[in-house]
Amino acid sequence: MRNYEEHYNQSLVVKWFRANPKTRKYLIYAIPNAFRRTIRQGAWMKDEGMTAGIPDLCIPHASNGFNGMYIEMKRKNEKNTDLQSAIQNQLLNDGYCVVVCDSFENAKNCIEFYLEKEN
Repeated sequence: MRNYEEHYNQSLVVKWFRANPKTRKYLIYAIPNAFRRTIRQGAWMKDEGMTAGIPDLCIPHASNGFNGMYIEMKRKNEKNTDLQSAIQNQLLNDGYCVVVCDSFENAKNCIEFYLEKEN
């Protein structure tokens, strides 16, 4: 299971996003790849399309010249895995905004900047 710090910050981002009058009209959702599961559950979810390395949060709203926004939440001083970096580069090449955030404030600022410059 992910570190509590990352969970706490991601939870704050989602709660703020859904309560904020400027952002709550948009959709934000989590992509729960990090949750521990049994081998059987993992195989089941992989068959359904679960993919390692996908960022933690998605805002499927076009803005600022991008098709949508992906957010990878990290603990302080934590780095991407090679797989995460490769997937993030693919998402960028496909026209998505991708950010890596190590705090609630960092993620909040990135989201506000992304949505501030509407198409």
